[in-house]
Formats: sequence, C-alpha cells, structure tokens
Amino acid sequence: MPTETESPTPTDEPTPTASPTPTPEPTPAAAQVVEVAPDGEFVFRPEEFTITTGETVRWVWRGGGHNIKVASAPSGADWSGTPGGEFDTFGDGHIYSYTFEVAGRYEYYCAPHRSLGMKGGFTVE
Repeated sequence: MPTETESPTPTDEPTPTASPTPTPEPTPAAAQVVEVAPDGEFVFRPEEFTITTGETVRWVWRGGGHNIKVASAPSGADWSGTPGGEFDTFGDGHIYSYTFEVAGRYEYYCAPHRSLGMKGGFTVE
C-alpha cells in the first residue's frame, strides 16, 4: 500500500525592505552663469557682473585647459577658485559653482592664460 509523503511546509521568507537611497543635494540655482573660453577665445563671458550676497555663480567650460584662480577677494571670504594648483586645469563641459556669502569685490584669472588677459571680476552686494 502506498504511503503518503509529507511535503515540507513552506516557511515564510522575510520580505526584503528597501534601503534608503541618499537624496543628492540639489544644485543651487545660479544667479550668474559664466562661460569659460567660449568659441575658443581666452575669455570669461561675461567678464564683469554683480550678484547679491548668498547667490551662486556657475562657471561652464566651453574649452579645455582652463582654471579659475583668485587674484583678490574681500577680507573674510574663503573662495579659492577651482581645486588644485595654478596649472591644474579642467576640460570642456566641466562645471564649477560657488555660493558667495561675503560682500565685496572679487577678481580672478585662468593661470595658464593669464598673460593672454584671461581674467574676470565681479561684485557681491
């Protein structure tokens, strides 16, 4: 006479829980966008502008081999331009943003092209 075989009782497996995905910090809206080397020119466009304290400037590279180094900044400002040394440069498509909290006059330049007059400046009110 045939015997019945017991089938194993299914066990409940824990339902996987989703692990939280870190939310990226939103990129601050730029009050001013500056093109770095547009049309292959050794310029920042615009070269001069004014923003309000707490606003962000976004530099967008349109050519390679450029950087932003600070020539002068108001007392108490901690802006140091793009990371790296005088001749660390960035390529086409690079984006650098900074939010300015200290009012005053800022002047900057591209180190490899400073002798060609590649410089800019702005005022934070």
